[in-house]
Amino acid sequence: MSATGLLRFLEDPQFDLPLARNTDPDTSHGAAASMRGVAGMQRKRIMQFLAQHNPADYNAGEIDVELGWPVSTAGRRMGELRRAGLVCKIEKRGTPVGGRLAYTYVITHEGVLWVLENCNGN
Repeated sequence: MSATGLLRFLEDPQFDLPLARNTDPDTSHGAAASMRGVAGMQRKRIMQFLAQHNPADYNAGEIDVELGWPVSTAGRRMGELRRAGLVCKIEKRGTPVGGRLAYTYVITHEGVLWVLENCNGN
């Protein structure tokens, strides 16, 4: 995927509007709509973090801790970034809290290029 294609993928509106289920109450749909744009910011911040710490690998929980985010925030974005080819899973290891196994991720060459092209000065 080209850098332009990656940018389109990361800015695709379907990723910026968390979906609520049809059976969810109106309050859930309102909460989902209020999150518009947040996912894109989160993906960008994860990419910057991984680029700054390359070649170290982190699991989503460790990224949450390092960025000061609530639990599971980065985990929601990792699949999107992996499908775009910007990060890849490399291993499972125990987490610091609870010792559960979790995949760790590293930034790919394409991910580094994306950060250089799209996060300059931000």
